[in-house]
Amino acid sequence: MKILVVNAGSSSLKFTLFSMRDERVLAKGQVERIGLSEPFLKYCRYDNICVEKKVKVTNQVEALQVICEKLTGPEIGVLKSLDEVEAIG
Repeated sequence: MKILVVNAGSSSLKFTLFSMRDERVLAKGQVERIGLSEPFLKYCRYDNICVEKKVKVTNQVEALQVICEKLTGPEIGVLKSLDEVEAIG
């Protein structure tokens, strides 16, 4: 079972994706400065490969879309599909 935990603040969205089967963190990160100048994404995979980059987001919905794209992306994504996530909290 894979669980996505999200913590949404006024100008940030933090997340952690857990694999409960083997009790480990698959990915974690955050989008900071949402709605402000130069928002950025920090994304780290379970093997400590990390990416930091500026992103164009103006609200929490857009930030979550960026996170989902990174989680399923071909470069350093950890999911083949968002359908693998069984719960969100």
